[in-house]
Amino acid sequence: MVFSASVTHEALPEFSGLSYNAPGLLGYNLLIHWGSGRYTCFVSTSFLGSRTSHRLPDLSAVPGFAGSKPQSGDSVEASADAAAADAALSRLLRSDMNNPLALKELDLRLAGSEEEYTVP
Repeated sequence: MVFSASVTHEALPEFSGLSYNAPGLLGYNLLIHWGSGRYTCFVSTSFLGSRTSHRLPDLSAVPGFAGSKPQSGDSVEASADAAAADAALSRLLRSDMNNPLALKELDLRLAGSEEEYTVP
């Protein structure tokens, strides 16, 4: 599977190119990682509808989420993975992702795209 997404080079980027076409496409796992911080978000195809981009929401003002975004000058690794499976999303989310037999039963297929940048 080949998949390519791009991100805006901001503290909380917008991922675009979320238009992968695969049988059983469930959605996209969007991730940014910086220093000791990590932010991940799964966006389902139902949530996206006809849109092909998604901006990570700013949760830094929500209690318990202080430091949930990189700061100016931080080096960020961003990745987007398209996830397809022969099972419903609810079943996938209930599965033990560390169990190779469970993953084989779901026929989970991933395609990824990565990018690195420095927050302006």
